[in-house]
Amino acid sequence: MLNRFAFGCAAVMTCLIFSSPALGQRNPASKANLFQSSLVQGVSACTAANTTLPGAEALPGCDPVVPADAVCNFTDKGFGRLKFKAKDDVKIQVKIKGLSAACNAEVLCVVADMRWTQDGCASGGSCTTEELDGLPLGASCCTVGEGNCRIKTSLVEAFNDQAIVVNGNRTEYALGSISIVRVGHFPDVTFRAGLMVP
Repeated sequence: MLNRFAFGCAAVMTCLIFSSPALGQRNPASKANLFQSSLVQGVSACTAANTTLPGAEALPGCDPVVPADAVCNFTDKGFGRLKFKAKDDVKIQVKIKGLSAACNAEVLCVVADMRWTQDGCASGGSCTTEELDGLPLGASCCTVGEGNCRIKTSLVEAFNDQAIVVNGNRTEYALGSISIVRVGHFPDVTFRAGLMVP
């Protein structure tokens, strides 16, 4: 939407009126209702490089690889995936299979780095939250049984109807890192949204 701005009229000038995008105007995507990803093992950051990665850039790396969580990890046939799907609410689904035996009876939860922009703020317009790192997505947890973990919830359910989702108020959730953490082990990350090639 374009707003008209009138710039000052001086005695020696005529009024200049022109069309321009409004300051602070929101221009959301026409469609952004699905986020999905595979899960990869969380690993500790490399802080004291002792080798280089293959390739022309020879990026510094750490050997050996250190899993961020020594209790919960994938077995040879393990995998995981997650999906966020938005309509009037944001549905959250996580499926993890083939976890190590040591992970049985452990509780895994979804956390996300995110900020959101929402209509209907007290200012009368739209506003954006501060950056929220490692935000626990409420009740989005599961207890691992027989190497498997399933989470099926929504933001409204996970946050017990708090105002993270407000009916009729357009909201954009900008997602950073999305992770699965083990209760009692946070902030170390058990699994991260990611990809593997090939």
